[in-house]
Amino acid sequence: MTGISKKTRFSPKRQAVMDIFDNGGVYTAPEIAELLPDMDLTTVYRNLKHLITAGYIKELTLSNGVASYESAYENHQHAVCKNCGKVYHLHIDETQLKKLIPDIDFEVENVEIIIKGHCKN
Repeated sequence: MTGISKKTRFSPKRQAVMDIFDNGGVYTAPEIAELLPDMDLTTVYRNLKHLITAGYIKELTLSNGVASYESAYENHQHAVCKNCGKVYHLHIDETQLKKLIPDIDFEVENVEIIIKGHCKN
């Protein structure tokens, strides 16, 4: 995966979780557990927690309050269909987004926007 240092070493189970994110995409913990039948859900959550802390993946709450996970390699925004749950990745210039924030005594570290609506499907 592009965002991971070649020096980083993971246990086989942690590497299996990381490999899920190699092609991008957004996954819930149960979806990851389904893709890794040799790993129980508790182990998936434990590995996700470690990978979030290490900065390799990030946790999102995109719809229905369910936590989803994706690679932290690239900062982007999301549009979510409220009917089918499809997630669209939007590449919006973060510098432009920061300009929308009022001039207050506040330092912006990160901008996360989730746009909800309905796709054409």
